Amino acid sequence: MSNVVLSILFFSLQWAQILGTMATAPAEDQFGQRVQWEHFSSKPFVLVIADHAASESAVAIGAALHMKYNGYVRSSKEHLQTTNENEKLKVVPVAALPDVPGIFKGLFRIGFRKQSDTGVILDWSSRISEACGYKEGKVRLALKLPNSAELQMADVRSESEALAFVATHLPPPLSGGESVER
Repeated sequence: MSNVVLSILFFSLQWAQILGTMATAPAEDQFGQRVQWEHFSSKPFVLVIADHAASESAVAIGAALHMKYNGYVRSSKEHLQTTNENEKLKVVPVAALPDVPGIFKGLFRIGFRKQSDTGVILDWSSRISEACGYKEGKVRLALKLPNSAELQMADVRSESEALAFVATHLPPPLSGGESVER
């Protein structure tokens, strides 16, 4: 019983730390739009965190999660700023970019704009990725359910691992084996 209480306390403190990090280190996407974290509170969301070395895997994992839970891959620069009632799982890409010198940040933003129409959080300071326990060269998922203090996290290597991880932690109506068809 005490292990369960300690585990819940750990996850609650961890989520509070991450929310505090997000509040003190406002995040922006590659379009210069400030991320409004309150958009993520009404439905399950997963941060897909990666650096350059893991970026190809992260893109494939994010697309697989979108297809499984939302039935499409959303391609919109407003994606991070909007909530869609049909969206069952908000997939939020985060690029860990701690080593980019300030004078090159503009070039990186342009590069991200060219590579992705979907908003990507640019974590220049790595405060978000570090708060989620991110390790270089990996893809880290951080899943948060609404009305829950728990944050589930895992390093995944493939789409199938990511899908299995998310399905394990979502409530039954969302975690079922059926994909959304559109």
